[in-house]
Amino acid sequence: MDDEHRFVFTNMILFNTSKAKGLPKVAFEKCPQSTIELIKLLQPRRILCLGRKDCFQLLCKHTGVLPTELIPSELSYGRWNNIPVYGIPHTSKRYSYEEMNLIGKCLGYMFEHEGEMFTSDNIQKRFITEIEQWKGRKSNSSLSAKLSVEVSKGITSRLLELGIENYDTKHPERFLLPGDLNLSVAKQGYVAIRHKSYSQQYTNESTYYYQQELITLLEKYQYAPSRVWLGQKYFKKYGYTVQEVIDGIVGEVKELCMEISVLVRPLV
Repeated sequence: MDDEHRFVFTNMILFNTSKAKGLPKVAFEKCPQSTIELIKLLQPRRILCLGRKDCFQLLCKHTGVLPTELIPSELSYGRWNNIPVYGIPHTSKRYSYEEMNLIGKCLGYMFEHEGEMFTSDNIQKRFITEIEQWKGRKSNSSLSAKLSVEVSKGITSRLLELGIENYDTKHPERFLLPGDLNLSVAKQGYVAIRHKSYSQQYTNESTYYYQQELITLLEKYQYAPSRVWLGQKYFKKYGYTVQEVIDGIVGEVKELCMEISVLVRPLV
């Protein structure tokens, strides 16, 4: 893929839009025919579809390719006019290392053996180790998501013991710190801090009170600043169980509140 003379990259739907949902149905009926005509002219050695639903399945529908799902949600296969057609998740998604390893090895093997007919059984047997690693990563991701939800539910009473209360009934994850700062404990799995009055992205030119001093203070606790937050820290930095994460957040916030109070005392 480093050599642009070896491949042609094109869209199945020939419109530039931020979301496919906004396109009329007729686009999904008419546009694939133009892509098919391009394929006929090029006669490529193989076709790799990025996106299983809006690319691979759409191509199969308009060409009559009979698809075979080799690895559920990850790898599909078919042949059109003796040209191998592969379908993988769109590369704009965040592939895990395990997912990249699995798809990369499968494609590498299939490219080298394109005269063969592939089945889900022979592919899954050949790459059983990579599949198990991929499944393990998915399972851990699910557990992490559940942990994040449990932490966001359980943190409120512990913070209340420190005198830190929720100030927004519509957003129970938001708590008020000294200096009129907002602490968010999000079910997406992170803790983040910014000014309660925040209304635009943080930049070097922002004029929020004590912005740089607060960023420097948060670095001590390994909070990374961003355009949206003075600092942001993921739950996994605190531990791997609900109790470890909650205890870590509460202990850190207790110290942080004392330091912030000293820093912003003229404003209080």
